[in-house]
Amino acid sequence: MRKQMLISLVLTLSLLLVSGLSVANAAPPVQEGEVYTVQLADSLWNLSDKYLGNGAYYWVIVYATNQKSQEDPTFARITNPRLLVPGWKLLIPDAKMAEEMSAYAVRPGTDKVVLGVAQALTGKYARTGEYELIAFQLWQKKVNEAGGLLGLPVELVVYDCKSDAKEVVSLYEKLVTVDKVDLVLAPYSSSLGLAASTVTEKYGVPMVLAGSASEPIYERDFKWVFGSITTAGHYTDTFFDFLETVDPKPKTVAITSAATLFPVSTAKGAIANAEAHGMEVVHYEEYEKGLIDFGPLLTKVKAKNPDLYINAGYLPDAVATTRQAKEIDFNPTAMWFSVGPAMPDFAETLGVADTEYIMGGSQWEPVVSWEATYGPSVKEFVDMWLAEYGEAYPGTPEYHNAEAYASCLYLQEAIERAGTIHPEKVQQALVTQDLVSFFGPIKRDETGKPVGKPMLLIQNQAGERPVVWPPDIATSSPNYPMVPWTER
Repeated sequence: MRKQMLISLVLTLSLLLVSGLSVANAAPPVQEGEVYTVQLADSLWNLSDKYLGNGAYYWVIVYATNQKSQEDPTFARITNPRLLVPGWKLLIPDAKMAEEMSAYAVRPGTDKVVLGVAQALTGKYARTGEYELIAFQLWQKKVNEAGGLLGLPVELVVYDCKSDAKEVVSLYEKLVTVDKVDLVLAPYSSSLGLAASTVTEKYGVPMVLAGSASEPIYERDFKWVFGSITTAGHYTDTFFDFLETVDPKPKTVAITSAATLFPVSTAKGAIANAEAHGMEVVHYEEYEKGLIDFGPLLTKVKAKNPDLYINAGYLPDAVATTRQAKEIDFNPTAMWFSVGPAMPDFAETLGVADTEYIMGGSQWEPVVSWEATYGPSVKEFVDMWLAEYGEAYPGTPEYHNAEAYASCLYLQEAIERAGTIHPEKVQQALVTQDLVSFFGPIKRDETGKPVGKPMLLIQNQAGERPVVWPPDIATSSPNYPMVPWTER
């Protein structure tokens, strides 16, 4: 009788596979089933054929076992269905339980997992978008070499969003409704991540952001967007913490910002930090994204004679501002940039001498060894990166590479823990995610915003970019104050 019921279930599942019908919103609890101990010659296919009447529906066993392992750690957690270890404890669902779970354990077409992304490959974010895409592609390669996601190969569908938010919305609509990808990866930048999240929220698709740091992303009561990196308002925390230790303490600061989402969020954080540390902001000005000639702006800043200068912008801004600061002989005691100093292109473009003393924020540096509880260690990540890209991208990996790879790891871990690629279950796994990767700790508040990971203060020193703050993980001492341009 049980066999007949299960054969009936298989026919039902087959109809689901062919038709692609949508299913209920809430996954059933794991309550009943047969406990099975893996034997030497076992495979999930054979067990599924024996107990469920068809080997193709081993996903129900994977799902049931992984769900059970969350409440009872004596059960196995299956991350690769091709690998079963003798002695593992599995949960074989009965017919009723299997039928309830089928919608979460099976999807239309189980031959691959398709992920989609619209990345900034041309336009103003092109270089950083490229840095993140190659990280996605390396993760895809390594996952497939290890057996895939839940035993299925990963395929990436990639579009160029041209660094345009309207293109992002259009392309993510296409990914979800036309290409019908299973899940998505995120574009670079806060403005593009914000745009993409409006689509993923609309369709109930979880998205793990990579290079999006602005706080407004998390201020809309969205349930399907999850961050990976320290938010923009905290980018200058370590810079101001360091300045508390110098004598004499700086009293004034000038801040300029590109008039887009991430830079403005960073600048607001810098203003708040300056005020909290008893400093006066003597000049604040926003400029249009893409500004090339910073001479007039810096001339106004120089006239205020600030002790410190902060620029919240992107790599081209940092390059142009540093070059023109030298041209007008602008010499604050320290210069800090939100993006630029951590990227190899910065020193390659300006030369080692002209980037000396320049400070910046970094989400990650390979010299900081987090003890990973999931995924590769820092050394393993760096080694595989260099083997793949060391020649083509000298000076990498840097933090944009690392944050993009880490965002994929976070999605991967959530899928494995959920035991399914069903969006709702992956979303639930991301809500409770709490681990340490090579990139650092990841835990989020109720808005999806990451909490608890410190920003790093780096400084260009003799062609290197050591971490100079916080002191407990610093690899070099800060060089302060900045030596005037004419004395170098």
